Amino acid sequence: MKRHNGFTLIEMIIVIVILGILSIAAAPRFFDIISQARIATLQGIKGSMQGAADIANAKSLIENITDGFLSNGVKIVHGYPTADPDGIILAVDVDGDLFKLMIKPSDADIAWGFSPTATTCYVGYSAPSAPGETATTIVNTDC
Repeated sequence: MKRHNGFTLIEMIIVIVILGILSIAAAPRFFDIISQARIATLQGIKGSMQGAADIANAKSLIENITDGFLSNGVKIVHGYPTADPDGIILAVDVDGDLFKLMIKPSDADIAWGFSPTATTCYVGYSAPSAPGETATTIVNTDC
């Protein structure tokens, strides 16, 4: 009866080939992690903007101001923050060092995006254009 004291060369090659195939299948998922992180960040900013807009709207109802400035300095139009530095940016208190500010993308009045994909990977905000409308936040996640 013979005893085997290890792996044969064929067994080791088969294991290496199997590990190679598994790594090829898993690699695209790991390479896409930057895009997934950007999308998650934009979703978080969208939630912050919606929350800030709703809080500013509630404050405007309490202070009975539909157009002008709230007591905290946030500029509002039709009860929601305007799409400028005195409005939604002040309400959210976004750090300008983190995001590239874009004015007037195709589907929002103001937006934050990631360079160099800022035109396709951003979160945007639009103030209401008439009384009774609500502010709109959108996320374009083609990162």
